[in-house]
Amino acid sequence: MSKVLPQLVRCGLVTSHRGKGGGFELAVDPGSVTLLQVIESMEGPLQLNLCLPGEKTCDRKSWCGVHPIWSEAQAALKKVLAGATIGRLARDTQSLVHAQESATTVVL
Repeated sequence: MSKVLPQLVRCGLVTSHRGKGGGFELAVDPGSVTLLQVIESMEGPLQLNLCLPGEKTCDRKSWCGVHPIWSEAQAALKKVLAGATIGRLARDTQSLVHAQESATTVVL
């Protein structure tokens, strides 16, 4: 966390507060920040393989049979990650924790 949080601060997704009672908090609405944004702010643009758009490219992609598969997989992954907001992840986690607590409560 000591390396992740400062990077998120630099990207503007999190703010930090010093001193007693300090800490970190989201700088934006959790419903507007996607998991894709968080990942790309930490790692750079999502690139499953070198042949996909990015700095490096493959000179075989024009005739490679697997290139379209890599491209489709990257598009699908980006779509899923872009559809998952931090707010949704927090709500889903809270619901799952509540369901687990309810399931493990023993009535005497």
